[in-house]
Amino acid sequence: MGSENWTSIMHYLIPAGAEPLSSEGKTFPYLLQLADGQSIGANNLTDLVSATIDGYNELSDVITAESDDRFMARVDSLAALAGTRQALILASAQEMTPGISEELQEAGFTALLSDKDGLVLEFESWPFDIDLILLVTNYAPYNPKVAPPTGDRIIWINPHTERTYLESLAALGVGELHASVSDSDTEPLMD
Repeated sequence: MGSENWTSIMHYLIPAGAEPLSSEGKTFPYLLQLADGQSIGANNLTDLVSATIDGYNELSDVITAESDDRFMARVDSLAALAGTRQALILASAQEMTPGISEELQEAGFTALLSDKDGLVLEFESWPFDIDLILLVTNYAPYNPKVAPPTGDRIIWINPHTERTYLESLAALGVGELHASVSDSDTEPLMD
């Protein structure tokens, strides 16, 4: 068989080098190519996201003024992944770049080590020579009260839609989204 069933019949974990085919022998319209060479295939974006977030398919897809459970799950997932990736970036920079700790001082460390879904950091620019990961949904236009900072070393991740969530996984080094079909959920990542 070209794929193995993974957690449900909605998506499949495909071993590295295997043909990305469903149990019916059809190519999956959506594929998340993981960093380890394996892939996850699904028939739609929701099923692909559910392969990366436990219980996602069981969450309500009804959006109200008070809640959007799936959006919050995407925020929580990206924030956790970003926090881990940010710690690795900082550790690598401290090992590879002499004097980076002195350059960053308190403000730089605060930005790097703060919870990615916690208090929104307000600053105009990121001048440091180290990547900073931020959620676009914390800044304008999603949060009109806070202008996004500028800087060449800012990695923007976006949980706003299922597509931008999956695209953000590439920015975090988790995997890359491939789609053989078009869909209406095409909001690009913030530049």
